[in-house]
Amino acid sequence: NWSNCSVEAGLTTIPDTKTTITITPTTAITDIAQAFVLAQATGDMATRQTNDHFVTAEITGSNNVEFIRTGTSGDAEISYHIIQCGDGDKINVQRGTIIVGAGAISATGALFASVDTSRSLVTVSVRSNASSAADAGSLVTGALQDPTTVIIQRATAVPSALQVHYQVIEFTAAANVQVQTNETTLNAGSASTTVTLTTAAATDRTWVYCTYDATDNGLQQTALGCELTDASTVTVYRAAASAYTNRIRIYTITWPGNTVTVSRGSDTFDSTAADNTQVDHTITLASAITDGLSFPYVTNTTAGTGIEYPRNRWLYWLPTSNSL
Repeated sequence: NWSNCSVEAGLTTIPDTKTTITITPTTAITDIAQAFVLAQATGDMATRQTNDHFVTAEITGSNNVEFIRTGTSGDAEISYHIIQCGDGDKINVQRGTIIVGAGAISATGALFASVDTSRSLVTVSVRSNASSAADAGSLVTGALQDPTTVIIQRATAVPSALQVHYQVIEFTAAANVQVQTNETTLNAGSASTTVTLTTAAATDRTWVYCTYDATDNGLQQTALGCELTDASTVTVYRAAASAYTNRIRIYTITWPGNTVTVSRGSDTFDSTAADNTQVDHTITLASAITDGLSFPYVTNTTAGTGIEYPRNRWLYWLPTSNSL
């Protein structure tokens, strides 16, 4: 019964001159081993350096979720969703931090308990000491190298060091949730690529979660869309074909019938706002969601150029039952 789970959404800010903000969930997390957090961070021109707008999201206790960056310039704005299932029969979560050292392209971390890789996914959030507006070297993928090892990888051996917070979310056997994972490359000269799933997935109860790296800097290079386009196909795309490469780790999570509903869609938005201006955009959902049981997950491309703003990410939440 997935209605026993709950979702808490919120917005917060790491203020100028600070590296950390800690929030207290309205509803205490009953068991942190049965909870995870998803978050996005962005900012204005004052946070254009990678170390100012790359933020890790970490559940550190039943009443604490910490958002941490390495830099201290500008306000880092964050949207987050805390998902918890406290009855013990749906998920088990292991978490930790892996350091990818300066000049390294990968690093691994050991889990304290073995997981079933056919029922598990890896989520990541990153903080970086890169004191420039070059995001590419701080984008990573997270995967299970084996049942007891998480591997974090990036595209280039840049001089920045990363602290990558991971969550390994393992669905229990009783939950009967299927997880498929694939890795693909979006090569130079291509605007999109597809992955064929080993097992067709029911589109109305399948969530796709993606992480990726990038060989080059720039807004177009570091913003990818990732979606289930039919029962057997995940499509990854960017704003345009160009001379750069992305490597993408894809997870497709399919719930059994009559348990969870997943709605999806796409939207095109062209902002005419001036630089360094906040832009809000509302999407009307095709069907209403249940407040307290629903969370959004958004990927996006951008046709923007340059690297002077952290505007390759949207903050997102569900302000009403019919809007995103």
